[in-house]
Amino acid sequence: SLCITGSANTNRFEHSVGTAFLAYYNIQCNKNKYLSHKQDLELLIISALLHDVANGPFGHSYEYLMEKQGFIPEKGLKNVFTDVLSYGQGATGYSSPYEQIYFGKLRALTSVLNDTQKKIVSDIIEGEHYFSKLISDKIDLDNIDNVFRMAYHMGIPFPIEAPIMLAKSMYLEDDKVIFKKEAEPYLNIWFETRKKVYKFLLLILLFFFQHQFLIRHNMLVQLPLLYM
Repeated sequence: SLCITGSANTNRFEHSVGTAFLAYYNIQCNKNKYLSHKQDLELLIISALLHDVANGPFGHSYEYLMEKQGFIPEKGLKNVFTDVLSYGQGATGYSSPYEQIYFGKLRALTSVLNDTQKKIVSDIIEGEHYFSKLISDKIDLDNIDNVFRMAYHMGIPFPIEAPIMLAKSMYLEDDKVIFKKEAEPYLNIWFETRKKVYKFLLLILLFFFQHQFLIRHNMLVQLPLLYM
């Protein structure tokens, strides 16, 4: 992140709050479409807030390493929910009810969510619930916030209302994410912004690796020649 202009200012807490904020707008505009699951609407917002809570540091780089060890973050919420008032497996796969996520702070989700609520939140994030595709699909509340938030910190311009308009216009039907007609221009904006973000990321990575190569080349080849 330190190699990417503005990106070092982005953090997972900011993104999680942003995703929950979009979930709130989605619910406000689509309550009539979610009547069969109205009892879980608040838990959808909580799921959006906690959707990355099982992820470790360094983003996807850490995620790939953990998956090789058999831990998939989206499937690990039940372990992360373990706290001092309950028993089970900690996030590392060991029995650790006193394991800390924040230094000096014991986990206390049990005092906020009961077992039934924790199960529903886990199911939403793991892809086992009616609301799951709002958070994990080809285009969802998670990557809407992620793309526009990265663009904002990188200085890539976009209409400021775009993420909220997309959140308002998407809903679920027959287990699919559907967008209302008025969302079409904002979908195009999201797609073009996403291309710019990833193009910028790839260019920065290419520059970084070229720079590393030049440093190593000068240290291993050019520098010794000065003393020959």
